[in-house]
Amino acid sequence: METLGSLIDKLAINELKIYHMNEQYERDDVDEEFRSDCQNRLSVLRLQREDLKNELQRAYEELSEWEGYQVFCNQFLLLFSPDASPDAVLEDVKAALSEDGVEIKSAVL
Repeated sequence: METLGSLIDKLAINELKIYHMNEQYERDDVDEEFRSDCQNRLSVLRLQREDLKNELQRAYEELSEWEGYQVFCNQFLLLFSPDASPDAVLEDVKAALSEDGVEIKSAVL
């Protein structure tokens, strides 16, 4: 089983890929073949996102059932926003996960 951190990293990378592939799909200067290719790639990326979210949910549930000492270490790498505060990033991540049905019971920075 992967760690929660590695799953979150993969999910973040996947979201970036979806965002940029969608930008390519919406371009006005491309032909239908290019759009079709982008649409196919978007479908695969969205399936991967669902798989990653399900795996993250399973990993979190398994960890929540564990009765041992739990330590969560979160580190967020801000690639394009050096002015964003860690608290704002944490709230954004928690909000995004809760929209998808992933419940975060506690977080320690």
